[in-house]
Amino acid sequence: MSVIAKVLSKISTGKKREIRENWVFDSATPLIVAPAVGPNLSPNKKIVLGTSDGKVMVVNTEGKLLWMFKPSQQVDDVQAMFMDQDKMKSITATPAIGDVLEKGHPEIFVGSELGKLHALDSNGKLLWEFQAEGAIRASPVLADINGDGIPEIVFGSIDRHLYALSIKGDLIWKYSAKSGIECECEIFESGKSIKITFGSNDGTIYCLNQNGEAEWEYKTGDKIMAK
Repeated sequence: MSVIAKVLSKISTGKKREIRENWVFDSATPLIVAPAVGPNLSPNKKIVLGTSDGKVMVVNTEGKLLWMFKPSQQVDDVQAMFMDQDKMKSITATPAIGDVLEKGHPEIFVGSELGKLHALDSNGKLLWEFQAEGAIRASPVLADINGDGIPEIVFGSIDRHLYALSIKGDLIWKYSAKSGIECECEIFESGKSIKITFGSNDGTIYCLNQNGEAEWEYKTGDKIMAK
C-alpha cells in the first residue's frame, strides 16, 4: 500500500475504546517495509519511510512531508539481467535512526536492493554511501561493538557478508557466512565482551565477537528471517 495512516488517537468512554485515524500520508508509491520512528529530538519525532522506487521520505507527527531523498542508482545492462526488475531499486529493510555523531540530531541509515547503504543527516543530506556486494534486506544496527564509546553500523547482505562500518562509512571488518543474510543482527553484552548473533538463509545461526571472528554456529532446519 502507498498510504500510511497514523492511528494513535484513542477515545476512552468507560470500558469502551475507539481508535480513530488521525491523519493519512500518501507516498504515491508502495511501501513494503515498516517505517522507522526517530528519537524525540528537535524539533520533534520523525517518521522515516522507504519506498519501492528507492526514495527515503521523512514526515513529522502531523503527517507533513519534511524532505525526500532519492539516491542516484545506476544499473548497467549486465547487472539488470540478474535483478528483479520490479524491486531492484526498492528499499526492503526498515531504516535505522540514531544520533551517532552526537550533534543533537539523528542520522538515518538505509540500505537498498542495489546493495548501497546510505547515511543521511537529519535534513536529508547525503553524508556517505557504502557499496556492499549484494542487496541489503536487513535493517542496520547501531551499537558500540569495540568499547570506544562510538557506535558502529552493523548489517548483513545477501552477498553472505556481515559488515561492520565506522560512523564515517569506513569498513572495519566483514564476516563471510555460508549463505545470504536477510535478518537483522542482535548485539549484546556477555560478561565483559560483546557478542553479535545473526541468522542466514541456509538456517545457520552465527555468534561473532566484536572483531568479527566466529565463536560458534548452529544449524537449524530452515531460512532465518528474523533476529
